[in-house]
Amino acid sequence: MNLGVFNATHMNQAVFSFRRYEDSSLSYTGIESHKGLRHYGLYDTVVAVDDDAIA
Repeated sequence: MNLGVFNATHMNQAVFSFRRYEDSSLSYTGIESHKGLRHYGLYDTVVAVDDDAIA
């Protein structure tokens, strides 16, 4: 991260998009990957989960 090889903004967006895709795919099959998950760890930051987006 300190070398600046990757664009942190783009990496955070990519990780977040993947996590949302992965979670919706798993929930479609009836699997909850992390019960009670309140935050997503991204590339170089953590964001809170929006309860309205999950429901």
